[in-house]
Amino acid sequence: MSAVWATRDESGNYSQKHDAEIIKEEKRIEVENEVRLQVDELMREELKNLKMVRPTVDVLKLTNQTEILLKLN
Repeated sequence: MSAVWATRDESGNYSQKHDAEIIKEEKRIEVENEVRLQVDELMREELKNLKMVRPTVDVLKLTNQTEILLKLN
């Protein structure tokens, strides 16, 4: 944060008003990090669900292939 103030000219800011853009940028970073954590968690859950479904899909494929082979014979 000190790097921000080192390069700013505040000589005209006599009333010491806040800079909304600095606040927005700080909050934006916080929100991005929180959203990233939530998305990561959702993706982990989705991957877990997909891994649980995958064996079922494989069994169905094998069953369908077996049925097709039996029909051909």
